Amino acid sequence: MGKTLFFEELIFLDEQFKTSDELFASICPKLLAGGWVKESFQEAVIAREKVFSTGLQTEPVAVAIPHTDAEHVKKSFIAFIRLRNEVVFEHMGIPGQEVLAKFVFILGIAEQKKQVVILSNMIATFADLELMDSLLEMMNKKDIQLRLNAQING
Repeated sequence: MGKTLFFEELIFLDEQFKTSDELFASICPKLLAGGWVKESFQEAVIAREKVFSTGLQTEPVAVAIPHTDAEHVKKSFIAFIRLRNEVVFEHMGIPGQEVLAKFVFILGIAEQKKQVVILSNMIATFADLELMDSLLEMMNKKDIQLRLNAQING
């Protein structure tokens, strides 16, 4: 792919939220203010999450990869949120099963046809236990950005 999708200003470390809606209410306005998304993004990502949930029970921690259609995105990005606490998301493939996500990757992909490829790359990233472990400990946003971009670009 060779494209930068992770940006230092979209990496949020040790955030604390009670619910996924609270997380979206905090992060989505920052995406809007930065010119990454349209005003419709927050509502669209919440609505999509209710229909097509995005929680994945991965190791060492569970993740969620909320996203929505390209029409709500201005510039492609992936926001990384490492939570201090875990937030409940519904499991992607098992309706009604909860996943306690520690990492949330909000995907904003401006080109709809690239979304499936990026989602596949993200799922492969979650299988890298060494990377996932390091994301629990890393404190430097620039280092996290470089590591994640290198990983997603293969």
